[in-house]
Amino acid sequence: EDRVEMRDGGKLIWVDTPQLPFDKNYRMFWGAKKVLDLIDAEKPDVLEGSSPWRGGWIARRWQGPAVKMLFMHADPVAVYPQTLLTGKLSPERIDSLFEWYWSYLRKLNRAVSIYGLLAAGDRVAVAVSGGKDSLALLRLLRDRREFFPPPYEVVALHVAYSGWEVGAPPREVLAEHFGREVVPYEILEVDLSGEAVDCFRCSWLRRKALFSAAQRLGCNKLALAHNLEDIAETTLLNLLEHGRLERPEPCTELFGGRLTLIRPVVFFTAHELRRFCRVCGLPVYESTCPHHYTSQRAQI
Repeated sequence: EDRVEMRDGGKLIWVDTPQLPFDKNYRMFWGAKKVLDLIDAEKPDVLEGSSPWRGGWIARRWQGPAVKMLFMHADPVAVYPQTLLTGKLSPERIDSLFEWYWSYLRKLNRAVSIYGLLAAGDRVAVAVSGGKDSLALLRLLRDRREFFPPPYEVVALHVAYSGWEVGAPPREVLAEHFGREVVPYEILEVDLSGEAVDCFRCSWLRRKALFSAAQRLGCNKLALAHNLEDIAETTLLNLLEHGRLERPEPCTELFGGRLTLIRPVVFFTAHELRRFCRVCGLPVYESTCPHHYTSQRAQI
């Protein structure tokens, strides 16, 4: 709970935070704003981040004039599998079991590094349809910030259509999932009642809702879950339909730079993302859109 304890010569400020999903002995500052507001109110002369986790990153982001220090303690995340499974499995077996997870984070980080997708202080809106690609993207972006710089925030956005049921998960299912992922979220309502909906109209309305919500929520990045095959298909469509060899870029500035569109899973195949969702137990829903098998993309 949030509370203040007065101590000799100072005070101890407690901030209500969620438990780590894999270690109930620890809690983490998932959101930075509350902590930054408290630091502003205290006006410290010296600010110390005593953890390589979020605490240290939040201390670094504070814009005040205090001297900043980072005290690193020996609590590397990589020891958690060994700590929890030692005695049940050999160290070699534990390492081999978790190698797949690290390989996904490394591949995501490769795209981030090559294309400069993330910067310190970014607030990233993640478009989550409920399909395998977007659920995997949300989990990977959420987990990546605990192991690699730079620090950034994640917000989940889901566009829910009224009057056009296309196999999207029920709102309560996604809301529960976002709660388990410990990420702030917003479900955006788009009314399609009475409309003659095609792929262009659906895509236009979805992007309009996402762009508006991202800017309203103070997000400077919008992450889309286009995988390697999506990029190849779109490139081929542009060539065949428009005579241009043009691909969706991994990083595109919009509205004069106020919003940047990023595609962090550009190096992943659909099969890799499906496997990731299956292993992680993510609640994937398959689309039942009537245009799914008749669109130009499907024919390609």
